[in-house]
This record gives sequence, C-alpha cells and structure tokens, in this order.
Amino acid sequence: MAPQPLARLDALVQEAIANRVFPGAVVCCGTVERTQGRQNHVSRAGFSLPPFMPHFARAYGNPTFESTHVPVKDTSVFDVASLTKVMATTAAIMLLVEQQLVALDDAVAKHLPWFGEQGKQDVTILHCLQHTSGMRACFSLWERGARGLNAAREALAAEWLRHQPGEGPPVYSDLGMIALGFLVEAVSGESLDVYTSRRVYAPLCMTDTGFASIDFTPPSSEGEGDGAGGGGGARTADNRSDSAEVPSSSGVDPWPLPERAPNSRIIPTEAENIRGRLLWGEVHDLNAYLMGGVAGHAGLFTSARDTTKFAACLLNGGQCALSGRRIFAEETVEKFFGTSTPAFSCGWDTRERSRSVSRSGFPSCGNRVSVKAFGHLGFTGCSLWIDPKSMAFVLLFSNAVHPTSEDGSPGERIIGLRPAVADAAMEILLSVRRPPLLPRRGASLILVPRMDKPWRGDRTHAMAPAPFTHAIEDAPEVSQEDSRWIAIAESLRRVATAAVDAGIAVALWNIAQWLRRRSKRRGGGSGSDSSEATSVDELDDYISVMGGGRSDDDDR
Repeated sequence: MAPQPLARLDALVQEAIANRVFPGAVVCCGTVERTQGRQNHVSRAGFSLPPFMPHFARAYGNPTFESTHVPVKDTSVFDVASLTKVMATTAAIMLLVEQQLVALDDAVAKHLPWFGEQGKQDVTILHCLQHTSGMRACFSLWERGARGLNAAREALAAEWLRHQPGEGPPVYSDLGMIALGFLVEAVSGESLDVYTSRRVYAPLCMTDTGFASIDFTPPSSEGEGDGAGGGGGARTADNRSDSAEVPSSSGVDPWPLPERAPNSRIIPTEAENIRGRLLWGEVHDLNAYLMGGVAGHAGLFTSARDTTKFAACLLNGGQCALSGRRIFAEETVEKFFGTSTPAFSCGWDTRERSRSVSRSGFPSCGNRVSVKAFGHLGFTGCSLWIDPKSMAFVLLFSNAVHPTSEDGSPGERIIGLRPAVADAAMEILLSVRRPPLLPRRGASLILVPRMDKPWRGDRTHAMAPAPFTHAIEDAPEVSQEDSRWIAIAESLRRVATAAVDAGIAVALWNIAQWLRRRSKRRGGGSGSDSSEATSVDELDDYISVMGGGRSDDDDR
C-alpha cells in the first residue's frame, strides 16, 4: 500500500537530510480563494473562510549539519538566489508597466542609453524577461577584477549578442535581469531594493523579505563604511560606492571584505573559497555580492511564510489575500502571465521548459500541476511554483549549496528531489481536504491571518516577525478542571469535522474569535451559569480533546 502524501513528503525530505543533500528545508503548499476587497468567502458549511490559508508549512532539519540544537522554521530567512528575478525584478517591472512608465516592447536602451552598445539597441524589456535577448548566460565580475555598480554597467555595455533578439533558442540569462534591475532604478528613481520594499513587500506585510546591501566604501578616518547593511535595509547613495578601488584579479583586496554577524533566523549557504568564510547573511551569488548585494538577478532574502503571501497575491489577481490591499492591477497580472513563449512567461519559468531542461527527466514542478503553472528556481536550493488553474502554490526552500556547491556534491541531488516533493505536496492539497489540527511535534503549521495589525504606509520596513499567528498559540495556558467544557468541546469537534469544505483549522479560527467576543461581553466569570460563562480559556480544552494537549516547547 502506497504511503500517504504527508508521510511520503516526510520520508523524502528526511532522507535528503540524512544523505546530506541539505541540512534543513521548509516545504509549504496552499490554495487561495479569489476575493474582492476584504470580504471573506463563506463556505457551504456556513463558516467564514479566510481568503488565504496555507494547508501547511512544514520545516525540517537545522541551518547547518552541525547546529543540531537550532531548528529550521517557516520564518527562517533563506537566500533565494534567482527567485530574485521574479519576486523583485519582474514584480518591479509589472508596477512600472502598470504606471505606464515603461512598456514591454520598449527597448532597454530607451531608458539606459549605455546599454545600446555592441548592437543591443533593439533588445526590449520583453526579450530580457523571456530570455530571448541574444545575450549569453552570464559573466564574471570577479574574473574581470571588477567591483561596484559602474564596473557592472561597463561589463554589461560591453556585452555583444550571440544572435538577434527574439531569434534563436531562449538562453536563460542573468544579464538581461541585471539590465532590468538598472532599468528599474533609472525609471523609478529608487534602487531595486528600496522600490520593491516600498511598493511590494511592505504592503504585503512581507517583513522577512529584503536585500542584504553591502558597503564597499573603504573605511575612513572617522570609521565610516564599516561593513554590511541589514537584511531588508535600503541601499542609499552613500553606501553604493561606484568609485571604489577595484581589487586585483589575484583576490588581494585593498581593504577587508565586509563580514556579517550570523543571525539565527538566517540560513547560511556555502563555505566559499573566494571570500574565505561561511556565507551567513550575505548574498551567495558572487556577481550580486560584487554589485553591493542588490542586483536584478540575485540578492533577495525571504522566508517561506513571506513567500506564501507573494504567491497568494498573484493567484488573487494582484490583491493581497490578507488585507485586501491591491498591489498589482488584475489586468497587469493577466498580461504578464498570458504573455509567454513555450519556454518562458514574463520572467517566470514554465512547466514545459522545466521538463525540457531537467537532468532528472521530470519538471522541477512535478507532474501534478497544470500546463498553466509558472515558477522559478534558486541556485541555493529554493523553488516556487504557482498553478492558476488549481489556485495552488508549492514552495521548497533549502540550503542545498551547504557546505559546498562544487560539482558532484550531495546538494546536486536536489534536482531529482524537487519534482518528488512538489508532487507529494500537490497530492496533499488534492487528496487531503483538511489538515490535521494538532499533528505530532515538528509537523504541520496551521496558519491563520491575524488582521489586528494592518499594514501602515509609514511603518519602517525591517526584518521582524510576520503578521501571522497560530490559532493554537493565541490561546493562553489553562487548567482542564471544568469537565463541562470538555463535553462541549467534543461536540464542537464533531461539528468541525463535518465541515469538510471549510476545514478544521477554519472552524477553530472562527471558534477562537467567537470565544474572544463572548469573553469581552461576559467577563469570563468562572462562577456564572454554564450557558454564559465563556472565555478564551475554553479553547485549550477544545484543543486538548482534539489533539491531546500541547507541549510548552512545541513552537512549531
């Protein structure tokens, strides 16, 4: 008998950890209900259904193979590498197109005149998004002995086309996305990290998401320019030095490379030979690092929990599925994901292209998503796939480049693992219509939106806990002396179980809200009549019947 999807998923990831494919990972999948404004969908069972509810987010392992005392969580922050292309650069281009500041068929050289050298004057924004510009895959700033934004511009301007734009096979290229990162800055007047933080991440309450900017300015006598900026921090003109002295190609720097203090929430990547240290909180991609940590092709750090908000926004037609705040116009979303080649959508990978280039013989999204699915991979071991047909998303975040990304390393096995994990996750969505309420320790996180802290435009955007909560953890610890409420809880359990299309988690969410309202009105007196003595304390009695209680140290 075949194992259940959840058990198969556990086995796949635990085996990968045992085989040192990666030390830790997060798998998350969920579905989205299309909403208008902040109105919630009401299921046939009568429960108010929050518009966005991940079925589960499951975390495994540790940040490194040695740090066995520190667990990975769904709020752990990963370097998502090339997911930057879609979660930052493509998102920024969507907003600029929507504001009519650029058009997809605009030549990049229209906004970046220096880009038009070497016959690139006809390369359009759409060519760069669909990887049909004719440029090669990448260059190495390190081999050129270059550092800084000016050096990156000069290297990009000197690139010549391998074939005419729009002709020949698509070549997945970092260079087109680097150019679009510069274009966003030129058109918006803000660097890519500032623009996306202000227009995308902050409105979506993606408080774990941002770039780790790096100051390459040589230290002055006053002690300025002392290292790396914080995750999610904004680059300014002061710390984005274009005139910094370029190190020699031998790797001897005129000043020490900036180092970052490890943060327990950030997952490290590779112990890199060039920089001579474990990369912990600084971008893994060397070109992005030499560009100051912010680039159109790499540099973004985010958590699985934040990424679910981004995926839900796209599935919800550009509207935040939690707050109802509109990020992209629905027409913009349809335009970008309806404009595609057999290989690429606008910035995103497609299932067919993923199948054609996969060394495992299977698309990285697995075989359970529809042909309309779009997604992207990150070299560090991250992937995100979104299926508009089933209104579902699946993501796998890991640090498969730890401790090394060299050819033949165990981390390369993630190529075959991705489709298997995606299939298991989609089977969970398709066959298990409601999640377990209280699974065993270290298992599913049942997430519900908390709307008591709405986004405010003037709030500083920084690395902080996301505005989600466990419905379970929202309830205080209580005793279980009142047997009457245990009987009532058992009745509620049977009612919630019957509400298949709403799900137990949704029922619990509504019950928790109802108990709070009653508690405020009645005061929660323990000596009043049983029909009116209601408080939030009763929720844990309900939980204990459903799942056998909760452990004080069970924070996952």
